[in-house]
Amino acid sequence: MKTWQREIARQDEFISSELHHAKYFAHALKVLVTDVREVAEIGVYKGRMTKRFLRIYPDVQYHMIDTWRWMDNGTRIAQRTNPEHWERIYSRILDQYGTKENCHIYKGFSVDVARRFADGSLDACFIDAGHNYDSVVTDIHAWMPKVRKGGLLAGHDYRQRGPHRDVGRAVNDVLGKENLHIGTDSVWLYFME
Repeated sequence: MKTWQREIARQDEFISSELHHAKYFAHALKVLVTDVREVAEIGVYKGRMTKRFLRIYPDVQYHMIDTWRWMDNGTRIAQRTNPEHWERIYSRILDQYGTKENCHIYKGFSVDVARRFADGSLDACFIDAGHNYDSVVTDIHAWMPKVRKGGLLAGHDYRQRGPHRDVGRAVNDVLGKENLHIGTDSVWLYFME
């Protein structure tokens, strides 16, 4: 076990196992990363994580990346296939965060948006977008170089079943299970050494 894994595991003893993934991610940043200024969230959807995270880190430069359109990830929820559904959600995101100086909204595929960021420019990146195997692998490869040494690459739905069952396998295949820490709410962490 690496030093950072021991430290976060030790800190995990003091937090609730019911902690929302946004709060757990913020907790991990406070424990592992110094001077957090730039954070990217890949897969924003309705902005629930954004809202919770920005309560803890209100001054961070926060980059919100999503297609805000239906993608086939195995969940056949009828309303999500409706383009109007996605336009309403995107409109709400713009209304809520579009005028905030520290919030930056990018509508597009994460791999395309990643090209707009310099390598090592982020202190942390949280991946919770496409949940099929190829999407997770692609997102990790696209965003990992963007996180600086001493930063944190993380994501959600590591231990899930059903349509999200491939997340853990993809994360393990790219990063190696021995290099991860799995926290509350199925959050996976990878410290950039």
